[in-house]
Formats: sequence, structure tokens, C-alpha cells
Amino acid sequence: MVMPGLVIPCIQKVVKMVRTCEIDGCDRPYCANGKCHRCYTREIHRERFANDPAFRRASINANHRRRVRETGGKVDESLDIFQVFEEENWICQICGDQCDPLLRDRDPDMVTIDHIIPVSKGGSHTRANVQTAHFRCNMEKQATIHSDAL
Repeated sequence: MVMPGLVIPCIQKVVKMVRTCEIDGCDRPYCANGKCHRCYTREIHRERFANDPAFRRASINANHRRRVRETGGKVDESLDIFQVFEEENWICQICGDQCDPLLRDRDPDMVTIDHIIPVSKGGSHTRANVQTAHFRCNMEKQATIHSDAL
């Protein structure tokens, strides 16, 4: 029998149920639409990147500039790699074949920007040091400097 006014402490621990993000491998608490903030913003970014050419162009240019800055290289903020592609008529400057501007996701024939003197070797991200290249040609070249670039 419990006497009035007597408080009995609860010995059971209260467990708060926290729903987690629905994306596989993510265990963060969810915020919106069943996803955590990080997964939700990534999804929005991917959709915008796929559907908005101006956003894609700006993102790619910003990514190139950021990578060069991280290595301490010189960066031309006004350089637009898509202008380089258009100036060179989407032709690979390594093998001379046409690059397909519609290919993505590391397709061997997709277009990439090649740093003639690699950034890792002290090259800059300026118009004089970049050229159009196929993904496969750029990967074969890697961080080497062709003798005609010297």
C-alpha cells in the first residue's frame, strides 16, 4: 500500500527511441524525409548536379580550383574548363581523337581537363597549363610531363 504524498523513485531507465537515417550504412539520427541532414543535402546536390548544367559547370570548376589550392598551386579563378573544351573543339590534345561531351562516370572516352605540368609537380591551374584530354589518356599520362611541354 502506497501512502499519499510518498514518491517512489523509478528504477527503470527511460530509453528514448531515435530513428536513424534510412540510407544504408548511415547511423545518424534522421532530420527530414527519413534521412539525416548530410544524406539529404547530398541527395539534393546530386539531383541538381545531374539536372542543372550551370550548377554542374560551377561545381566542377570549383572542385578543380580547390584541389589545386590544397597543393599550394597557382589558380586562375576565371578559368572555366568548359571554355577550354570548347576552344579545343572537344579534341583530346594527347591522342588527337574527339572526346564525347555527354559521357560521364569515368567512361574511357569522357572529357577531362589535363594539367600539362601536373599540379603534383608544381604545375598551375591556368589556361597555359591545361588542355582537353580523354579520361583514359589522362590516366595513362598520370603525373608525368611530356618532353614537348618543357
